[in-house]
Parts: sequence; C-alpha cells; structure tokens
Amino acid sequence: MYNPEEVWKIYCSYVGQYTEPFTINDQGAIVFEWYWIDYGGNTSDVFSTRLKIDYTIPDLFVQKTKIGYNKWEISVDVSDSVSGVNRIEFYLNSVLYETIIGSGPTYSLTVHSPAIVKIKVYDMACNANEESIILSKTVSYFTQNNPILLSFFKKLFYI
Repeated sequence: MYNPEEVWKIYCSYVGQYTEPFTINDQGAIVFEWYWIDYGGNTSDVFSTRLKIDYTIPDLFVQKTKIGYNKWEISVDVSDSVSGVNRIEFYLNSVLYETIIGSGPTYSLTVHSPAIVKIKVYDMACNANEESIILSKTVSYFTQNNPILLSFFKKLFYI
C-alpha cells in the first residue's frame, strides 16, 4: 500500500523524506530517482527518470538589409544551448506569415515595406523570445528635397 509519508527523494546527492511538493531549480540534464517503503516495511526497487530542464529563453539576433526599393531581407540567427530550438515564427503586420520547424541556426525572409515584422522563436521547453522591427517605406527624391514633407514622412514612418 502507498504511504506518501514513506516516499523518499534522491536529488543531486540530497536524500530526504518527501512530504511536500518541491522545486528543481537547476537546469540541464537531471536524473530524478525515487523508491518507496510500504506499511509492511518492504522497500521497492529504485526508479529513475531523466529530465532536461530549461528555464532560459532562446537567443535571437535580427538584422535587416535593404536589397531594393522598398524591399528588405530579414536575417535571423537563433540558438538555445539547453534544450535546442523548436521553431521560429514570422509575423507581418500582426499576421502569422511563416513558421519554420527545427533549428537553423540562420533564417531569412524577404519583405516589402512598409511593414512591421515580428520574429518569435521557441525552444524545446516552450520558452520564447521575440523581436519586432519596423520597415519604413523609401522616401522619394521629391520628398527628400522638400523639408516639410520630409519631416512629415520621418514622423509617419519612423525614418
């Protein structure tokens, strides 16, 4: 018969009686071992489970390069040293545009401006990191030579 007061936990060289929930604060690969003692004093075999714990968000580096008139290439480098990268999502103007499954580490996307691009990366433990960039529309020669219009477009498109 199961007696929760007789359950023992073995965790990173700590041996103690398990009577309440506990938190594992370490991250990385962890082996969790346990056994129990029934009311008759019989001890079970030792059981173990391997856990990979990841509390850290993935790394995300975004770079934009102008490759034409109102055309940009978005390059994204992602990494996660604990559990690995699961997927990356590209949003254009708040709408999911593309999802790439698996680790890259480099992804690229060509976008026409104006647009707001959000990049969101998830690791295998569902931790997420995101970054948004605003791509402004190219200002014409006429606008560049007109200080009033240039000031207006700088405010409008965050140039």
